[in-house]
Amino acid sequence: MTVLERARELTEAGAGIGLWPNALRALDEIGLADAMESIGAPFSATVIQTRDGRRLSGFDPARVVSRLGRQPIIAHRADVQSVLLGAAADIPIRLGTAVTAVKPTPQDAVTVVTADGAEIEAGLVVGADGVNSAVRASFDGSPPTVSPLLSWRAVVAGGPEIGDAWLSIGAGHQFLATPLPGRRAYFAGLLGPRGGHTAAPELESLRRAYSGWHDPIPELLALIETTTVRWDEVRHRRAGRTTAGGNVVLIGDAAHPMTPDLGQGGCQAIEDAVTLAAALRYGDEPLARFTEFDVGESAGSSTTHGASAGCSLREPPSSLRSETLLCRPSRNPSVFIRSPPSPA
Repeated sequence: MTVLERARELTEAGAGIGLWPNALRALDEIGLADAMESIGAPFSATVIQTRDGRRLSGFDPARVVSRLGRQPIIAHRADVQSVLLGAAADIPIRLGTAVTAVKPTPQDAVTVVTADGAEIEAGLVVGADGVNSAVRASFDGSPPTVSPLLSWRAVVAGGPEIGDAWLSIGAGHQFLATPLPGRRAYFAGLLGPRGGHTAAPELESLRRAYSGWHDPIPELLALIETTTVRWDEVRHRRAGRTTAGGNVVLIGDAAHPMTPDLGQGGCQAIEDAVTLAAALRYGDEPLARFTEFDVGESAGSSTTHGASAGCSLREPPSSLRSETLLCRPSRNPSVFIRSPPSPA
């Protein structure tokens, strides 16, 4: 296997990412759940409240663990990346290798075309190159849906303690606050359109949207500097085709981008990867089993996927084992195409 990575270097960038029990369950299968839990901060109440602080709903922490089997956690994306890179230390990663197209064939091989004109032949291509996937565009030219919402996120140190996650909503906006290890906190939200147009990606948009909101939001906003905020368009698509030619498959945002307020973008990508590995490991005809991997039918899945849907093996989860990432050798190597982290 070779990973083609568009980024020129793997920097410690990013913000927070929520790992819900469905993702941790998948990570259990490859022996990484404990490592992930060690770098994250648990949360479970997730109180939802109005902009003036009136409680609307929340989870009973004990019931969360009882129903889902473990605590969800929030971790910094850089720490998550470090754990994953450590586990994949033996897999070659070609940095600065942007993919422009793939050429699926009904035969055993597929050709990957890179930005510098090089062509790489592989027996299997896994497109994990995000919402603007070049792999997907090679067989599905439909664009994702662009929402009028604007996503923002930031990680800050110090400030008031955030003991558990909470979400405040009002006037078309959302403000999420969660704890992070090391006296840090993760803030994120969605800004509704202003005057019929998407809000401008600038601090003034945050101050205007959250003016007069309950404490400690004013204090939290004061901690955010321009350099710490990440802005992203919100894009999503309905579940659709995620395989082509029997040897090209999409996972993560390339397959089913979803809005960040669902909190499942990264979790579903992890489920995808572990499930795909299991299909390759345990299938008598691994490529033929891609029809079982395809999104849209989630029998046996314990999560809610909304319009983007999810995927699962049509076997009990107990059939998965820690060796599922050991893909069967084929005449041609497999290529895993990745893009820099998406906001979801």
